[in-house]
Amino acid sequence: MDPRQLAAFEAQTASQQLREEETSIGDYRVVKILGRGSFGRVVLAEHSGGGLAAIKLLPRGHYVRNYHTYVVREILHHASLRHPFVVALSQVILTQRSLAIVMEYAAGGDLLRHLQARSCRRLSEGEARWMFQQMAIGLA
Repeated sequence: MDPRQLAAFEAQTASQQLREEETSIGDYRVVKILGRGSFGRVVLAEHSGGGLAAIKLLPRGHYVRNYHTYVVREILHHASLRHPFVVALSQVILTQRSLAIVMEYAAGGDLLRHLQARSCRRLSEGEARWMFQQMAIGLA
């Protein structure tokens, strides 16, 4: 399969998966899938009052029962973090199919993508020091 066919197939599959999932979550309308992980999916959603949010969707059922402790810890710890450079958790919504964790949308991406975009894939000592200091302040 050539790259154009592969890209078209992936786009079709993503839109089909989006149709099969919830297209609205609470006051949010799902716009597109941002990514997938081993535990769930993250979607970009638009609030009915305006503004964008990233929503992590964790499947309900045996998954949540098996990982209940970890999910509760993630929600409690994430909700307690307050720092301008830490993505804020705004609410948790329970839907028929998913546990939805609503967070602010960071359009600039994450630290991993920042490192991958750099030619040497590393930070200068000054940059690393500043980022580590911000992480420590956020966790404090």
